[in-house]
Amino acid sequence: RVLRESSYFDRNIIPLLACLNSVAICSLALQAQEFGSRGQMILSVSFVEIGIRMTVDSRLPVVGYQIKMQFVLNNFFFGLLFLVLESSLAYLLQDKHGDLAVLLDRFAGIAEALHMLAVLGIYYSGSGA
Repeated sequence: RVLRESSYFDRNIIPLLACLNSVAICSLALQAQEFGSRGQMILSVSFVEIGIRMTVDSRLPVVGYQIKMQFVLNNFFFGLLFLVLESSLAYLLQDKHGDLAVLLDRFAGIAEALHMLAVLGIYYSGSGA
């Protein structure tokens, strides 16, 4: 078994990604009719994460399986895509079903926060992804 020192990623990259995803979750505090602003914020965070991923991937070992850092990067990015889809659905629902749109926003924010915490728990626990 080969062990690799990952303290740089543990102390710098992962907390940065968690903060970026938290900003995206907080964008749900905007009203559903402000989908353009929500989408802009979330997609901006996505592009920053893509840039981080391109930089980090170049420094990761090439193996035939997904390592934990790639697991985190993938899951955080998929979470951002989920938030954009949810925001568009809330935007569509807000005219006729305003209360449902607010409930959907709350559910999505809580679900994505729990997803983020679960991914961080898997990364920091040492268990396999």
